[in-house]
Amino acid sequence: MKVRNFTLEENYNRRSDFNWAIINTYMYDRKICEIVLPLTHKRQQKKLDYKSEIQKFQKDFLGSNFYRIFQNIVRHYKQGVPLTPQEILCQYEDIMLERKIKMYATLCRITTLHKQIQKEIPFHYKQSYRDIDDIITVFLKDMKLFLAKPHQFTDKTIETIYHYLKSLS
Repeated sequence: MKVRNFTLEENYNRRSDFNWAIINTYMYDRKICEIVLPLTHKRQQKKLDYKSEIQKFQKDFLGSNFYRIFQNIVRHYKQGVPLTPQEILCQYEDIMLERKIKMYATLCRITTLHKQIQKEIPFHYKQSYRDIDDIITVFLKDMKLFLAKPHQFTDKTIETIYHYLKSLS
């Protein structure tokens, strides 16, 4: 099963295992099974690296949107009916809109809960909560900015995907 993985970004490949599974399932008709491995992760308690975590989250968000459309592209390609660039762009925009709406709803819930905690937190915990308060405030601001940015496929992206799929045939 030596299949080259596909990622759009070479330096940071979040969610690329899904792309590998999609390729093996749709291009090579392999059955991919999930198994649970009983692993114990012993991670040291370390200070939260906010910038790193928010970048991982943003890459996960974009990666999960990408593999949803990638699955459709690969399936249609294998059936001999490749999607047109316009169809891909429309489907990707639909996926992004649906997921962004869910993210905005989640951000609204976080904002509401955050305000409620600020109002009702006992005085002797206010100082302890201030550090968390700052992180939450920055997170909400960063996520709103991230979601407001356009993230879409380009013709170059689509060309890269089809070039990759042709190399597998």
